[in-house]
Amino acid sequence: MSGDGYYYLRDRDGQFLFGSELCREAFEKDPAGGGGITLTDGDYFHFTIPSDCSGLYYGFLIERSIYLAPLQWSRLQLILEFLLFTGVGIVLSVILSRRTFSPYKRMMALLRQSESDSSDGSTRELERSLRRLIEERQMAENQLSSRRQQLHNGMLSGLLTGHSRDLSILSEYIEDGAPYRVLILFFHDLEKSAFFENVPKKQFAPAADMLFFAVRNLLEELVLEKRNGVSLAMDGFVVMVFQSNETDGQLRTDLEKAISFMEEHLFLLITCCVSGAWGDLEDAPLAYNEAFAMEQASGGGSLRITDKKGALDRDLWQGIQFHTRKKIYVYLVSRPDGIMSLVTGINMFGIQ
Repeated sequence: MSGDGYYYLRDRDGQFLFGSELCREAFEKDPAGGGGITLTDGDYFHFTIPSDCSGLYYGFLIERSIYLAPLQWSRLQLILEFLLFTGVGIVLSVILSRRTFSPYKRMMALLRQSESDSSDGSTRELERSLRRLIEERQMAENQLSSRRQQLHNGMLSGLLTGHSRDLSILSEYIEDGAPYRVLILFFHDLEKSAFFENVPKKQFAPAADMLFFAVRNLLEELVLEKRNGVSLAMDGFVVMVFQSNETDGQLRTDLEKAISFMEEHLFLLITCCVSGAWGDLEDAPLAYNEAFAMEQASGGGSLRITDKKGALDRDLWQGIQFHTRKKIYVYLVSRPDGIMSLVTGINMFGIQ
């Protein structure tokens, strides 16, 4: 218990048993540990958690700047991404508008020329200019559509991983208050699978994009044809958010059919994890984390569906922002039984 002096011990009667002077000051100002507190040397967050030993309580202090640092970095990252996408969009709009207008200029020149010269050569040149105009317009529309889709997927991915709190991107597909689930489709040893057996390394990325596109279409046909929702590819796996409640008995049948088809015809080894049914759109990051954690747990087969919300309950976890396969950020465990859930959740990701 020696170190930086940010923890202390008290009994149930409110007697301070052990800790630094800084902890004693925090205890005297706020014995219950209710959150933010200002001490002589700065701003802190102050929490207390009951011990397994009857009548003892642990108290903890953490500097406000340290506590909020990950959130501030996430906010800055989101702003930078927005500015980057906006800048790229403006530049592309200018370039594509110039490319689209140039055939019009050539066509008008040919029309003026045709008034004085109606030869066959002018007519053929006019036809070629019209074809080029149509092709360039179609190319411009495809590029703009692709950019919009990338921006849309980035915003939805940011919401699920906790980088963004803008619920409007998800409310386009999920009714607020309606039960919904998050599905994550994991691919095992993708590069070694039979699907990529004869694919050169330079073509791996385009082939993977084509595979994800096919997988998403299959899932959408079997799942989203009957339910509202949206799918996207992110970080090497496929994610789907769709409306479904605890009594959706057809869900398992639909997913088993999709998994069987993909394993048989696409030669893939996959694991499909589906969260429990959640009700509030603001809980989408928790539902995403719940589905993600199921892949790390042992057993369960290729299809794992949670019948109800598991350990990642908003009442128990007040601040999970996001995680990847390498790190998990946990801000606050609000109940005593959250300690073991926290340890269990971290062990699922192999984090020491």
